[in-house]
Amino acid sequence: MSQNGNNNSSTSFQDNFFGNPGNTSTVSQDGNDNGSNMTQLGDDNLSSVDQDGNDNDSVVLQEGDENISDVKQDGNNNSSDVDQWGDRNNSDVDQLGDNNTATLDQGYFGADNTSTVLQDGDGNSSDTFQDNFYGNPGNMSTVDQIGNDNVSIVSQLGDNNQLVIKQNVLKKLSKKAKVKSKLKKVSDQDDSKKDGVEIVGIVVEDTLTKLGRDFYSIFNNLYVFNEINGSEVVKIKEVFALGRNTKMEVYVGEKKVFNFFMKPQKEYLTKMGDYALIRVFKHFQSLKRLEQMIEQY
Repeated sequence: MSQNGNNNSSTSFQDNFFGNPGNTSTVSQDGNDNGSNMTQLGDDNLSSVDQDGNDNDSVVLQEGDENISDVKQDGNNNSSDVDQWGDRNNSDVDQLGDNNTATLDQGYFGADNTSTVLQDGDGNSSDTFQDNFYGNPGNMSTVDQIGNDNVSIVSQLGDNNQLVIKQNVLKKLSKKAKVKSKLKKVSDQDDSKKDGVEIVGIVVEDTLTKLGRDFYSIFNNLYVFNEINGSEVVKIKEVFALGRNTKMEVYVGEKKVFNFFMKPQKEYLTKMGDYALIRVFKHFQSLKRLEQMIEQY
């Protein structure tokens, strides 16, 4: 657990059957008045919460085996509540902005459900419920809310249902050719202010597995295609997570701007590449605004 700031709180309760694989939880809080509550009952569950901002709240309940939950809150006053019942459920919540709310309930009687929620903006609300018959194929849902005040309600009862909801995605989300018209170059070259040669647009790889190398390739292709040309080195790093998983971390310089647990599906890696590119682009925008403010003074 890592806490940086004031009045942050984190509680974690873990229990498993004797002799079986244990549970793993990681919490990172950077800011003030953030709260995280984790409960893991079962074997080999994995949960990660990363809060960067103020007054964010995260609740995670995992009751079963081999469930994975990843929550990232980057902003203020965001709320996330994830309940996973059964086995091998997978959830990913990314809240980028302020006053977003996400609720996920997975697998009261079943297993193998997958849910991904991205909220990039302010005042968005997402409510997802998934359940299926144990042993049958699980459900899959993806909710992308880009902008402000979007509302999504998803209910999947049955087996092997798939649902994708995209709200205002074309305004921001980096998707193929649309991205090029939306994103600007972050580094504007001004030779009159520079001495010598500046190297920009570098992405380096520190991976452990083929899946990690595949993600690096996906991200690097997006980065080059969209001509980000950032002034700091972007690093794609893969680290071991306890259990049978690895975790990808994306750095701009020394700052970690995005992370997620690996899954073997190509569609998932492609989606994570999109999300990572947005995070990197927004970080370079912040650096540029800061540099402009410094120049003014």
